[in-house]
Amino acid sequence: MYALIDCNNFFVSCERVFNPKLRGKPMVVLSNNDGCVISRSNEAKALGIPMGAPVFKYKEVLKKIDILVNNAGIVKVGPFESISEVEIRDLFETNVYGVMNCCKIFGELMINQGSGRIINIASTDALVGTTGHHSELGVEYVVPYAATKGAVATFTKALAV
Repeated sequence: MYALIDCNNFFVSCERVFNPKLRGKPMVVLSNNDGCVISRSNEAKALGIPMGAPVFKYKEVLKKIDILVNNAGIVKVGPFESISEVEIRDLFETNVYGVMNCCKIFGELMINQGSGRIINIASTDALVGTTGHHSELGVEYVVPYAATKGAVATFTKALAV
């Protein structure tokens, strides 16, 4: 299989390769921690949505949202006791609050339109704690990451309707 991907709209183009039904539809991809547009389709450009724009400012333009996929995730590896409070807060800002903020913004739009789906990606680490990730350096623990993904899993269960 060969794929021709327009790197100007890289993430949108990647999504369209794997889901051709998205072709011709306005589409934006948001950053994982602040909800700003990092990729947009030509159709989204035509709606006046600029790069780097906080998406909440364009709720009026986004008349219908069919699906929201939250796949935010950053990780800090190392022994738990060596990870600073600031680093742990950064993990929660991105992995948990980023997901919650997008659910809040787009969930409201979906409720108002009477339809929509939200998919929040967590991790098996959320279910089993830290399993450790192997690298050429050895086992690196991801305790705070597992905690954030556990929060996402629990949030998703509580949010489900």
